[in-house]
This record gives sequence, C-alpha cells and structure tokens, in this order.
Amino acid sequence: MAYCTQSDIEELLPSEQLVQLTDDDEDGVADASVVAQAIAHADGVIDSYCQERYDVPFSTVPEIIKGISVDIAIWYCYTRRDIAMETREKRHDNAMKMLAAIRDGKISLGADPIVSETGQTIQSTTEDRDRVFTDTDEGTMADF
Repeated sequence: MAYCTQSDIEELLPSEQLVQLTDDDEDGVADASVVAQAIAHADGVIDSYCQERYDVPFSTVPEIIKGISVDIAIWYCYTRRDIAMETREKRHDNAMKMLAAIRDGKISLGADPIVSETGQTIQSTTEDRDRVFTDTDEGTMADF
C-alpha cells in the first residue's frame, strides 16, 4: 500500500503543474504511472529511514508519513524535469529532516511496533507499573 495517492499530491500541487511534471506522452494528462513511480520512490526513502525503528511498510499510514511521502514524491517529479523550486526544495529538506528525527527516535509515530536489531517486533509485557520486588523483599540474587 502506498503512503500517499495522486489525489493527495494534487491537494498541494495544482493539476496543471502535475501535468507539466509528469506528462511524458504529451497527451495533456498527468501520467499515473509516473506519479506512481514518484510515490514508490518516496515510500522507499521513508522505509529506508524508518526500518530500524518501525515495522515497514506501515499497514496503517500515520499522517506524518503521508505528508512526507507527498513532499518527497513532488520533489521527485520536479527533479526528473531538472526543475528546482526553492519552496519545494525546502519542503523536501524538511521531510528528510523529519525522517532523520523519526529514525533517531526524536519524533514518535505513535503506537506502531518498534523493531529490534534482529527484525523482531519488541512489545512490552508489563502493564502499568508491575512490581517484582519491594524494599522489604528478603534474599539475595544468589538465592535465585
């Protein structure tokens, strides 16, 4: 499942601009396959950043990931035409900074499972504040 759709992109990018950036067959319509390629590229970048901390691909797409996917996909569309726009470059750079913050644990995506270094999902088995020992427990570690 893709993290964003062409409709999501069209909410930020006027249709005529999307046509200019993706209409490779020059029929006056945005090429869906080019847009899909841009989204796939964006999602690959997202997964490469998030794979050490989250189980990817995301089965439920967090809104922040959707927005990052849109920004990177739009940037990809611009760069394939070798067009640089300062606004799009800033949005792309911010998206990459957010991905780095997600990767580094500075931004949380919520309840998605965390993945260990071995690729296994880590889940807590405790609820609230389970106590194992108290101040008055007797014995030493040698007793166990």
